Amino acid sequence: ECVRSRSFMGPNAGDPGRRNFRQVALLGLAAASLYQGADPGKVIGGVAVATIFGVVADVLASQKRRQYVLPAYADMANHRSQAADTKADINFWSGDVTVFAGSKVPNGEEVFVSYGPKSNDALLQFYGFVEDNNPNDVYVMTDFLTRLRETKTISDGKLEDRVRKLKELGWEGALGSLMIRADGSLSPTSAKTMEAIFASDESSLVPWTESTSSEKKTNLPKVARSAVGMVAAAELGQLPTTIQDDENSLESWKGSRPENPTRQEQWEATALLFRTNKKRILQKATLMN
Repeated sequence: ECVRSRSFMGPNAGDPGRRNFRQVALLGLAAASLYQGADPGKVIGGVAVATIFGVVADVLASQKRRQYVLPAYADMANHRSQAADTKADINFWSGDVTVFAGSKVPNGEEVFVSYGPKSNDALLQFYGFVEDNNPNDVYVMTDFLTRLRETKTISDGKLEDRVRKLKELGWEGALGSLMIRADGSLSPTSAKTMEAIFASDESSLVPWTESTSSEKKTNLPKVARSAVGMVAAAELGQLPTTIQDDENSLESWKGSRPENPTRQEQWEATALLFRTNKKRILQKATLMN
């Protein structure tokens, strides 16, 4: 994959011109057969079978070729998470691309599309920008067990015993990080993990499966919620700048942004916006109680 379309995901479906030529030739052959007195039922059945076969062949061939393309005009549309109802569609037969706005757009206003529910990490990695107040952003804390020990909400001995038991039950992957969502809540997997760590009865622990995080709603005990808030506060406290420092710098940048910023200035502004949004997530998580 050497290019990434903003509007579409997956391989190119094939050459519409070749498909159209094939269909015209097939219809011409069917018409000639009918003209010569062939059974209409057999002709129609043959056309249907050939059409279905051609569609399936195109799909299978495109999956094998993995041809990625950039639809020139559709990919000019910028991203906004709130534009999830705006769709870009490609006509299977003609190859034409159409963008359908999900709501009324005033004259002169920009039409946005959504590149999908992506965190700022993904947007920065694949597209080179971040979205302010991105509702799909997350903060991933890879050393949260260390932070959890620091909170003293669970004794070191009990924590080590519980972690060891959970690893025996296949929870090692879930224990690797704590994911906090944009609203300060935990991802389903992290919520289940914290629930298991603070479970009062070890006999209630179950082996981890792919469906564990999607099972019944997690009911975090108060001590677990407090621990998450304390872990988030500890993470914020060890960062080199405060959230207020970054918010002030961000406001200063917006108020004095040059008309044609240099690439270096753009990179610095992107980095500032990225880390400010991450800190906002941690700040919301500190309010868990």
